Formats: sequence, C-alpha cells, structure tokens
Amino acid sequence: MGKVYIEMLDLVANALIFLLDNNKEKKISFAMLDKYGAKVREVLAKENGTDVYLYMSRESQDAIFEDYSEFFEQYNDNGTKGIKLKDGVTSKELWEKFCLYLSLDVLKAFEDSSVTNVLAA
Repeated sequence: MGKVYIEMLDLVANALIFLLDNNKEKKISFAMLDKYGAKVREVLAKENGTDVYLYMSRESQDAIFEDYSEFFEQYNDNGTKGIKLKDGVTSKELWEKFCLYLSLDVLKAFEDSSVTNVLAA
C-alpha cells in the first residue's frame, strides 16, 4: 500500500464513533488516543506492509477545537485531558463529516478487533 498519513482528527472521529455506537463515554483521553493510534498503525503495517505516519501535534489538537467546535470540546477530569463530543452529535454525523474520504484499508484498520479492543477496555 505504500505510505499512509493519518491525522489526529481521523483518530478522534473514528474512536468516538466506536464509543458512541457501543454506548461508551462520549470522550477520549489524549493518552487513550495515543494507544489507539499506535494500534491502528500496527494493524496497517502488519496487514498491508504500510508505512503509517500519525500526525498528532499541539497544532492539530488546537485546530480540532477551533475548526470543528460544533463537534468537539476539550475536557479535563482531575488532570486527565482529552476530547469529548458536544451534546447532540451523532455517530452518523461524525461518519459523514470525517470518514467518507478515508481509504478502505484505513477504515478496515479502525474497525479491526485488536484496535477496537483498545477502546473497549
């Protein structure tokens, strides 16, 4: 497959879609997002021999809150920081806004059981 670049926004949207669809919390900590991204990267590399580059920076984090403020907001629960969905946002809205442009291989990696197990724990 070659090289794949995955933005922080892609990770956030797909993680929150899974969490919403499985009646979990509507938020993800930055620490969990790191674990989730690492597992997505591992699956793509193993299954497809793909070089995966995760683009996760303070700038991309800030852009999520600025550019997509109708979807996401930052939270801080007793020192645990992360991203949560605003009230009323649905998984369908997230899918339509953030997933339609992703390649099939990347979407499959997001749905791989070893990846979703990271979020289910």
